[in-house]
Amino acid sequence: MPEELKPCPACQCRVVIAEKLAPRRFVVYCHGKDCEMGGPKRSTRSKAIAAWNSLPRAPHITPNDVDCKGCPERRPIPGPKEAS
Repeated sequence: MPEELKPCPACQCRVVIAEKLAPRRFVVYCHGKDCEMGGPKRSTRSKAIAAWNSLPRAPHITPNDVDCKGCPERRPIPGPKEAS
């Protein structure tokens, strides 16, 4: 069963492909428009996929009852003060 690839950490595109560069050299690339981010090179396809999947990704915040209202991501962004 093929291992599932997570979306690109840079652009969230799901068009990512594990490619063989040379004998014992694999990498996962994003093929999103204007992205083409490459993950860490590894000696096996499985290790390259694991390295790609472990890259940090931006958190996805969805409002629900368990969200922390005090978290910085949930605080309102202060706007410019209006002149009186």
